[in-house]
Amino acid sequence: MAASKSHTSSGSLESNWRLSNIDEWSPTSKTRNWLLISGASDPPERFIISDRRRRDESGEFLRGVTLDLHHMERAVKDDLHNSVKNLQITKSEVIGHIQEFFESCKEFYMKPMIFYTGHGERNTGNWCFSDGKLSFEDILNLIPAGMENPTIISDACFSGRWAIACDEHQRESLYCLSACGPDETARDSEKGGELTLYITNNDHKLPKGKLSRNPSLGGKKRRTGSVKGNVWRQQQNSRKT
Repeated sequence: MAASKSHTSSGSLESNWRLSNIDEWSPTSKTRNWLLISGASDPPERFIISDRRRRDESGEFLRGVTLDLHHMERAVKDDLHNSVKNLQITKSEVIGHIQEFFESCKEFYMKPMIFYTGHGERNTGNWCFSDGKLSFEDILNLIPAGMENPTIISDACFSGRWAIACDEHQRESLYCLSACGPDETARDSEKGGELTLYITNNDHKLPKGKLSRNPSLGGKKRRTGSVKGNVWRQQQNSRKT
């Protein structure tokens, strides 16, 4: 793992990573199109996940993903392509949704935006479904030729792994915003996932009015010739001198 880059936000950078300011951290000249996905409530036991949301079809998990999708649906409004909530959804079903979404974005010259809320696998941040898991590479392999690379937002534990993978690929217009660092668990509140509340400008609903985890952002910002993680690292280095 390329751990030389730090993707953790700090200070003023954190305030930029909202959907209301998305042109700054995920620039595009195209109209954005959104696919919202929730994970499965009870992925196979062989998947090592955190206890952020229990393996159940009611209570914590259902409430959490329902709130997250609700906040996102209200935020993206008419730019929504589809919102997928199926607590027993399979990996192949998710792949089908993503393939159809990508083909639509390619046909209508739109920027694909994918949001996920649910369980993330320890050590990978992979998205967990009822019969399998979806990796960052799996999504990249689904991208059709001629389509702008997607922006991926993952409100899941260990999702910082995806921010690192995104930086390693250094693809034009590919960005990944994650809820936490690569070895951290994402956090929830009674109003939904912290990252989701934050990016939708609902973080005033958090118990302390602020995040308990710093988001992670990966992706090469070719418009300015800089990587967001590098910007943060430069700020940290300057504070030490």
